[in-house]
Amino acid sequence: MQVLGANCQQFVTDTGNLLEKWGILPRMLWLVLKPYPGLADEPSVRQKFCSFRVLLRVAVVCFPLFGSPLNASPASPAGNNNTPESTEVATVEYSTSPPSLREPGSLILRNTSAAAPGYTIRRTAPEVRLQFSAADDRGRLITDLSAGDIRILDDQVPVNRIRQFSRAEDLPLRIGLLLDVSDSVHRTISGEKLATQMFLDRVMRPLSDRAFLMGFGRDMQLWQPATGDIPALEDALQRLQQSGHATSLYDSVFYACLEDFPRSNAVAQGQGILLLFSDGEDTASLHTLAEAIALAQRREIQIYAVSIHRRRAFAPGDAVLRRLADETGGQLYVASSEKDFSEVFTAMETQMRSQYYVSFPPGRPTPGFHDLRIETTTSRSLRIHARQGYYFDAP
Repeated sequence: MQVLGANCQQFVTDTGNLLEKWGILPRMLWLVLKPYPGLADEPSVRQKFCSFRVLLRVAVVCFPLFGSPLNASPASPAGNNNTPESTEVATVEYSTSPPSLREPGSLILRNTSAAAPGYTIRRTAPEVRLQFSAADDRGRLITDLSAGDIRILDDQVPVNRIRQFSRAEDLPLRIGLLLDVSDSVHRTISGEKLATQMFLDRVMRPLSDRAFLMGFGRDMQLWQPATGDIPALEDALQRLQQSGHATSLYDSVFYACLEDFPRSNAVAQGQGILLLFSDGEDTASLHTLAEAIALAQRREIQIYAVSIHRRRAFAPGDAVLRRLADETGGQLYVASSEKDFSEVFTAMETQMRSQYYVSFPPGRPTPGFHDLRIETTTSRSLRIHARQGYYFDAP
């Protein structure tokens, strides 16, 4: 009896596995008719032995209806146990094959492992947009350049085709005013506030420009969200206070680039500007200088830095400020006293509001950072202010 019970139990298991492959209806019958799955020598097995006869009849009837057990083809994952397990994603492709080859109203779903159609429609048109300014040896802006006067190098490879070349004046500005109020600049904080006040009075246009005000030391604080209201910005400037012994310069630049700047730097939206007043020292940031520059480049924000000290004095932080400016297309200005502010902001506004815009397809659509350089093909000696790279995200 123990042998018979064991054989019955094995028969129950094999039949259940077989019917599980056939479909849902036999599985439902199996759940209703199967015996109690206890030990083979339990009385319930002997008492319900008659159920096996019914089960055998169901199996005999269902077998011709559902066909023989499905044999996995060698090409399927189940038919080849040596093939590594993988996950495949079904993708939607818009095929250009004639409608007669498809069922009416059907959307073709193709597995990525299947053969690709002859034509696939893609809506990807990568384009690099770059803004720059040009000046002569005396710092005077050049306003008469044409597309034939420049050469663009994308990862050292010349760009063969320029899609658009234009020049815009009186651009609206989207400005972030970022003031260093740490202990390291306690001697120049009053000068920073005075310079910011002069910038608001001489450069800011309330009808077209927007600006926000942030101060940073060990921590950073937004004192005034983006607005065109100059009195509100001036009131926030007066309330700005010194903050901590440490300096988080890189963190502050990083998070300032996430504030109210246009996502796409179209001419109608305005030029994204970050105006930084600092000595260039950093002692407490979690982000690096390279990360701060990379985010500004991704957001197409030009960084203009102002350092207040004697012109001939050695200031180690100026190298950091110059790198922030050069790699984002801005410029570093050194002011030795309040007398220099007027000249600094006049030159700064002229460069901010007068920009050349150029767009071109990337020479090699390689994901990641691309080095950029603009050279002039004219005989004039010009200095180009433009960001030194861009990030290409693969579609």
